[in-house]
This record gives sequence, C-alpha cells and structure tokens, in this order.
Amino acid sequence: MLVFGREGYSSGFFKELWQSHRIACITYHKFPRLNPDGLVRSLQGKLNRQQCLFAAHTIRPETELDEVPKWESRNRELKEHLESLEQELERDKQQRKETPHHLKWEELPEPSKFERLSRDLERGELRVTVHPLSNPRSNRAVSELLNVFNATETNYPGTKLKLTYALIGSQEFQKPPT
Repeated sequence: MLVFGREGYSSGFFKELWQSHRIACITYHKFPRLNPDGLVRSLQGKLNRQQCLFAAHTIRPETELDEVPKWESRNRELKEHLESLEQELERDKQQRKETPHHLKWEELPEPSKFERLSRDLERGELRVTVHPLSNPRSNRAVSELLNVFNATETNYPGTKLKLTYALIGSQEFQKPPT
C-alpha cells in the first residue's frame, strides 16, 4: 500500500502510476480545506451544473410509451439530487455565517501569540520579514519603506523588543540565529 500527501504530487503522477503499473494510491490532504467560502462556492457550482442537467432533461420529455418510465425515474433522481444539494448549500451557508472571520488577540492561546514571529532575545529584537513582491520596482519601494520603519526604532507594545523589518532576499535580510 502506498500513501501520498496530495500537496506534493500532481494528479497526473497518480494517473501514470495506475496506467503503467496498476498501482492504486491512497491520498490525503495534509492541510484540509476548511475554508467555508470555498465550500459554498464549490457547492454553488455543483448546484448550477445540476440545475442545467435537470433543465435539459425536463425540456425534452420522452414521448415513446416504453421510454416514459425511464425518463420519469431519471427525472426523479435528478430532482432528489438537486434538492439534497440545495439543502447542503443552505447548511454550509449557515455554517459560513457562524464561522468567525477574525480572531481577537486576546482569544489566542499565549504560546501561539509569538509562535510565528522571529525573536532574538539576546539582541532585544522582534523581526518582521516581508516576502518579495512581483517586480523589482515594488521591492525597492517596500525596502525603502522598511528602512523608514527601522529608523524609528519602535519597541513592540508591552515588551522591550525593538521591531526590525526586512525584505526576504535583500542585503538587510539575514536569518536570525535560532
């Protein structure tokens, strides 16, 4: 049995394994998608496609007597599926409304507050790193702005840590010791 994380491989990789070697793979998402907006958009798309199928099916009713029961059965299946998608969409929309969009600083557990921040306690620094932008001109502008911020020598509120800003990949950026 082979188990793969989906994030590291393309769907073509799994297709190739199956077609050339008849190897079936179990895949999983390391980072499940919990984005309620994405779930709602996905369901809305499925619902729209299902509504089109239903409309196309009902616009051409069967006239042959022996085909009518099959047509009615298919019509019933499509309608049931459509209704279940509508219910699921309403449930997910309600869940999206109930999902908090922002987390207050006070609600974060204490260890998580500085978890992703780079601290150098010996030098008394709290480093904020900015990823490069889409073009060199924007990078130069951001770099100048970060230099202005650094010149203010501002301390992080409630601490004695001095905020320092750096653009990743610039001369000013040096990875702090861990």
